[in-house]
Amino acid sequence: MDKGRTGQRYIFSSGYTTLDELMTYFEEVTGRPRPRWRLSPPVMAALAEVTSFVTSRLRPDAPQRFTPGAVRLLRQGRRADTTKARTELGFTPTAVRDAIREAYADFARRGLVPAR
Repeated sequence: MDKGRTGQRYIFSSGYTTLDELMTYFEEVTGRPRPRWRLSPPVMAALAEVTSFVTSRLRPDAPQRFTPGAVRLLRQGRRADTTKARTELGFTPTAVRDAIREAYADFARRGLVPAR
């Protein structure tokens, strides 16, 4: 916070990771297999539309995670340039795999997920 310049925006990202890579990391860390079914992006988008519509009607206060917007973001495959945060702020990203491992260990310590 001390190094940032007023009015500037900084991107903090560990790097681009595909959904398949994330599922591999989750398998490694949790020891649980990934879902057997693999949906194509168009099928996933259509399913998200239906799920979001139904959920918003039946449980309007329930948080929605599988939304059309979330699927659009996944399909964009966007990459982030963290050069500014690295050079101006000294930002050093953590590898996604390590972040997932640390988060899981913390959740397990707090009893929120089963320990391995």
